[in-house]
Amino acid sequence: MANLEKKNRNWKPIIGFHLLFLGLGIFFLYIFYLMDISCLLRYLTGIPCPTCGATRAMFSLFRLDFFDYFYFNPMALPLVIAFLAVFHINLYPQRNKMVYIYVGIVVVLTIILYVYRLFNGLIP
Repeated sequence: MANLEKKNRNWKPIIGFHLLFLGLGIFFLYIFYLMDISCLLRYLTGIPCPTCGATRAMFSLFRLDFFDYFYFNPMALPLVIAFLAVFHINLYPQRNKMVYIYVGIVVVLTIILYVYRLFNGLIP
């Protein structure tokens, strides 16, 4: 019974951290929406970031608009999965190597796609 209570106690900070992170994300999306900023790096430097269009791609995916998803950034879903895997890496310590390999592959593919789209003028 004590072990079960210990597990329940460990989830409270994790859930609180998730809610805080989600709230900050929504807050920044709202601020960017009000300021008409679609990409902070592009807004500040004029150069699009490698993940440019990922947020718009995910919104398109939620609407089941696959054409716009691939138009904005086809690496958006793998990037979200990689982010969540790194964010939760301590939950499954025996699979850390697999997470690092997956994240490495996603980062390399994202950079390759970024360079391709940058040189061909395909970044929206």
